[in-house]
Amino acid sequence: MAHRDSGLPSELERIVFKLAALDRPSSIPTLIRVAWRVKQWVEPLLYRTLVINDSPIDGIPSCDMDTFRRIAETKSPDFLADAVRNVMIGPTPISQLQTILSACRGIQNLYFSGHVFVQRTTIDILPLRHLYCWLRSVFDLCGRSVCTRFAHLTHLYLRDDPWHGDAAQVAATLTQIPNLTHFAMNRTPHPAFYSQILDACTHLRVLVVLPGEVWGVEEYPVLSDVRLVKMWPQSYKTDWKLGISTGDDFWARAEAIVADRISGEVEGLFPSP
Repeated sequence: MAHRDSGLPSELERIVFKLAALDRPSSIPTLIRVAWRVKQWVEPLLYRTLVINDSPIDGIPSCDMDTFRRIAETKSPDFLADAVRNVMIGPTPISQLQTILSACRGIQNLYFSGHVFVQRTTIDILPLRHLYCWLRSVFDLCGRSVCTRFAHLTHLYLRDDPWHGDAAQVAATLTQIPNLTHFAMNRTPHPAFYSQILDACTHLRVLVVLPGEVWGVEEYPVLSDVRLVKMWPQSYKTDWKLGISTGDDFWARAEAIVADRISGEVEGLFPSP
């Protein structure tokens, strides 16, 4: 690896390279060849956001399970735990999923793009803030309290197609998550589902309804709770990437709509996309 002197103060040089790496993670393999000190600064950022066992997202490193194992075997035991913060995982067997989550113990933003089933002892160790999953793949509606398991969770998207009979159980589960402020779900033909959740979860700032494939917008009555927002993300994966890189995801847009409603600038359940 060549040694190159940029002429910049070391701290400024570090900031420049880290900003370049964060702006385009896929450029990091090139950046780490500039100099050893640059490798130390930016290599952890290469693993900050990963897509595993799923189709690639432009600008984000992706790998299959064999590649992930090789990475884990060649790094120190704490490297991935310290480096990885955002992960999207496609369909993955439980044993492989346990390997991923055990190695990446610092994950804060976890997106399951395929149906998976998670061992609760594995997910308990994660300091999750954002979680995108199917209800029964992670939550046991008849199980123990989720307070300790999701103590840091603020944003939750349950990707199931909901059914009216689940509303009371879902609401009871959500009330046990102490810091949950943002909840998203697929649309349902039963508007009472939303009312049950909003009435029970007074701590929610936003309930986002995302489009499914069956019911049209015209079938929703306009409900009065300002926290209920309908959104139309064109691509959920791209939206997830935007949230990580710029903060401009459907959560942020929904929160802005709620703020505008409270201020009287907009009205109604269905803002223009």
